[in-house]
Amino acid sequence: MLSAPGVLDLLRNLGPGWRFDRVPFWAFGDGREAIVRGLAADNRKLLVEVIRTVHGLEPEDLKGVEEVDYAGTTYRVLDPIALLKSKAANLRDLDQDGTPPRHDRVHLQLIARCWLPYLRQVHAAAVAHPAAQRAAAHVFSRAFETLLHRPTAGTLAAEGVVRAALLPPELADSPVERIRNTFAWRLPLLSP
Repeated sequence: MLSAPGVLDLLRNLGPGWRFDRVPFWAFGDGREAIVRGLAADNRKLLVEVIRTVHGLEPEDLKGVEEVDYAGTTYRVLDPIALLKSKAANLRDLDQDGTPPRHDRVHLQLIARCWLPYLRQVHAAAVAHPAAQRAAAHVFSRAFETLLHRPTAGTLAAEGVVRAALLPPELADSPVERIRNTFAWRLPLLSP
């Protein structure tokens, strides 16, 4: 959960069965502000981490969220575009062999595999619902911005990920003018 005004107060007052812990200020580099633990009605352990920052992302990147409905609950999660940029930064900047070892390389490869279906899904929604076209065009602009972000591009190249292969080629001829124009203008910039 992303920290925002009132979030900590809400979590502090969840009631019995919930444990609220602030992350101490001396935990420098820890992007978490607080951790809340509890139990679901079926005795599953629940963990909520309130984050201030995500490594490698700017505040604008944190607006790239998708809602996922699962088991009667709606979760707001970072979309694959923001996740790719963050994992690329983790792989580039954080020790991957420490104890415990990090798995950012594998995560980056998994997220890269999600890009094509995700962008096709966003495009299909824009075609089916013209009111969604502006938001979809923004998603595609963010995708290109991420692929053109010099540090991310360098990490992807080092990992053997071809940036243009993360974009559905058929969408260059999209019936959605804004998306088609984004491809026409930005796709040539991805050439090595």
